[in-house]
Amino acid sequence: MRLNKILAAAAIASTAAGSAMAGGFAPVVEVPEVVVIEEDVAVGGGFSLPVWVIPAAVLTALVAIAAASESDGESD
Repeated sequence: MRLNKILAAAAIASTAAGSAMAGGFAPVVEVPEVVVIEEDVAVGGGFSLPVWVIPAAVLTALVAIAAASESDGESD
């Protein structure tokens, strides 16, 4: 008889604890939907360099500097 009371109390406690942990006592919080607005970028509408232009300009400048320093060394 004593075991039945303990098991009944454990069953009631686990049921109450389960619904409390499941969020049964907390009010539902409604979050508004986030809307992302992306602006359309016009293709060719503005001035835009291709990706390879800046590295090519740097490489050209380095080659020009190297060529100029080689010609300065031969004039001695």
